[in-house]
Formats: sequence, C-alpha cells, structure tokens
Amino acid sequence: FPSHDRIADGNTPEHESTEEELNEQRIQAIKAKASELITSKYSIVWQLNHPRTDERYINEYTWIDNIRAISNMAEANGTNVEDIQWQ
Repeated sequence: FPSHDRIADGNTPEHESTEEELNEQRIQAIKAKASELITSKYSIVWQLNHPRTDERYINEYTWIDNIRAISNMAEANGTNVEDIQWQ
C-alpha cells in the first residue's frame, strides 16, 4: 500500500520568514549565546548563592554584566551572533 503520510517533495511551499521573524531569531540566538557564556562560567546555582550586592563578587558580576551589555548592544545594532566579539 502506498503511504499517504508522506508529502512528495515540492508539494508544500516553504515558509518565507518575514524581516520581523528573522530579527527575532537573530535576537534569540544572541540571548542564547550570552546565556551559554555566562552559565558556563557562573552557573545559575552559583549566581543564586553569591549575592550581587556582596563586594567579594564584584569581578564576577562585572564580567557577567559585560556579557549582557555586549548582548544588548548587538541586539540593538543588528549584529548577527557569529559576528559578536564577546571580549
């Protein structure tokens, strides 16, 4: 019996992403990379157990804030995730 579950190639048009959708995908990729960088160095558990207001952790939170600032700037100016200089 032929399978009716498969769709032959070319029978369904590919969705063309709008500029707004592409921009949202770009922003989500940037946010995901920033989160990956931050949590690979300072896990969520670490962040929860080391208060931002404790001066002993100023260097760690300065680094985290720098990654977030780079991410926010890239989102705002249209930079693609692969073109971001994270340092």
